[in-house]
Amino acid sequence: MFRKIAMFSLVLFILSVVSVYAQGFGGQRMTPEERMNAQIKTYTEKLTLTKDQAAKLKDILTKNNEEMAKVREQMQGGDRQAMMEAMQKNRTELNKKIEALLDAKQKEAFAKYLKEQEEMRAQRQRPPQQ
Repeated sequence: MFRKIAMFSLVLFILSVVSVYAQGFGGQRMTPEERMNAQIKTYTEKLTLTKDQAAKLKDILTKNNEEMAKVREQMQGGDRQAMMEAMQKNRTELNKKIEALLDAKQKEAFAKYLKEQEEMRAQRQRPPQQ
């Protein structure tokens, strides 16, 4: 009887460890580098960027990430509203820089993509319907 309980406990333990491992130890977040690479991949697919455009986009995103890290550091523990405004201003400037890389067709696709992103952001912020 003791062996059956011990084996059952061991199986449950192994299954729980496998489950946690499969979920990435509590849903680890992407590093800034991974997030940037994912953004570049998304933009490349959605906007059909050339290799040259993708390389320039990487430079833009790298500089933007550095700027945003400074903003977060300066405003840490400070005025949340001011930080949100600074982030919005940064996002607007970033979008202008990205748009400057694109041709007319890509600009249309970019505008559509931004609209989709804004709609998704609004969906996440709405309270659930009852």
